[in-house]
Amino acid sequence: SGGSWRTIHPGFPFVGCDWLSNSSKSVCLNGAIHWFLEAKNVIVAFDLKDENFYVILLPNHGGVVQPRLSETVLIQVNGFLAVICYDYPHFSGKMEM
Repeated sequence: SGGSWRTIHPGFPFVGCDWLSNSSKSVCLNGAIHWFLEAKNVIVAFDLKDENFYVILLPNHGGVVQPRLSETVLIQVNGFLAVICYDYPHFSGKMEM
């Protein structure tokens, strides 16, 4: 209270990762902010109510997202978190969701 910053324990689960680099691509859903963390190939969520971080593994879609070769975008669809991956150097208009 009092408008000051405080440290949350436990803190961000991946020390040394630049999670703010994708902060503009976050999705707020069901009281949590979600980011795709390229460095670890996972989704990280911060629950605003209980002030905890959670790691969400990507679904098995036939391969690992390769950040340099593909674009990964988080969106909200009908109240659900969705991951869109597409190969931007060879993008033909087809995406997996």
